[in-house]
Amino acid sequence: MQIREAKIEDMHTIYMMGYDVWGGDLSVEDYIKECSQSIKYQKGTWFLLQDDVTGKILSSCVIYDLELKEMRAKGIGSIATRAEDRRKGNASELVRGVIKEIEHTENCSTFFLYSDIGTVFYEKLGFLRFPVQNYLQSTCMYLSKDRHVNMESIEPPPYF
Repeated sequence: MQIREAKIEDMHTIYMMGYDVWGGDLSVEDYIKECSQSIKYQKGTWFLLQDDVTGKILSSCVIYDLELKEMRAKGIGSIATRAEDRRKGNASELVRGVIKEIEHTENCSTFFLYSDIGTVFYEKLGFLRFPVQNYLQSTCMYLSKDRHVNMESIEPPPYF
């Protein structure tokens, strides 16, 4: 398996990974158009997990630079896996690999995400519930190796 930054030609496949969950009543064409024009999606850097043998893209996520005055941090969003490839560890491998790469190349050790699927999956990856929750539908979670950061003393980042 290989983790790499997504290319423009990967984006249709990446967007379609979330269609069954986030597409709602949109047609595939309208959903792809909405994703490709999303300012939010354009602000981040997309990463994917790809099978080395088949070339198949298995999972994807987007990484955002968070502007927090208390610390340097990244946001992880839109974690998705092809429906037929779910529950095989692909998203876990991608998230762990992306975090490891960012820790190494960007010297960043604090990550946030908003979970719409409950907390168990992310807790298995080491994420903790943020002490303050501002959204009813999503749970803010964090992972930090920075021992100088007191999450009790800061506001959660806005939903990204």
